Amino acid sequence: MEDNILTLNILIERTMKPKDNDYNINKRINEAALINHRITWLIASQSILFAGYAILVSSSKFESQLIQDITQVFVFVGKSTALLIFVGIVAACLAVFFIWNDSHVQDPKRGLRICTTVAGLSPAVALPIVFFFAWMQISKIFLSVDLDMILSNEIIKTQVIESSEAKNSD
Repeated sequence: MEDNILTLNILIERTMKPKDNDYNINKRINEAALINHRITWLIASQSILFAGYAILVSSSKFESQLIQDITQVFVFVGKSTALLIFVGIVAACLAVFFIWNDSHVQDPKRGLRICTTVAGLSPAVALPIVFFFAWMQISKIFLSVDLDMILSNEIIKTQVIESSEAKNSD
């Protein structure tokens, strides 16, 4: 009787182990797809925001105060979107790490290495950070200059006048 139970336990272990590995592989594929979706959302949202912002800044139909107010909205939405998607990507990366750890414990010879996993996930983690800092620079640069001067092209006119005066004095 004990031999039958032992044989049954061995059979259960042998049949369950491949399923566990398949389950971990499917979980890793699912998490990788979620990271891909989040990166796609990030790029799509940031592209729309940057395009809208470029149209706003290049338009001469708006007053400078309105452009500054709308710029603050663009910066807030851009930074918030990047930050929220960053949190989602970090959560998915942690899930990938835990899945990797589970599969590594079950079968250490699977060929998965933590360094390659981290290297592969680093662009997904870095991209939202890049967009976040890009919006910070936009807010710092654009909101600190005299917008009326930019909109009336006074800076360009001043530079042209200064360069022509410099040529005339030589």
